[in-house]
Amino acid sequence: GGNAALCAALFGGEVAIRSGAGGDDATGLRDRALLELLYAIGEDPEREGLRDTPARVARSASKS
Repeated sequence: GGNAALCAALFGGEVAIRSGAGGDDATGLRDRALLELLYAIGEDPEREGLRDTPARVARSASKS
């Protein structure tokens, strides 16, 4: 599906999406995808204003 195609594009096909993935697998995938997206748009994820982005996204996702 779309998620598998996105992951293949972001990670060179190295990451498999498993339905119902949870815990560390899902967290790691989300964090890695965020970092890759930031790099793709020319940002530095280690920049002070972006360093906590994965944690902010996780907090936001847990509220919805």
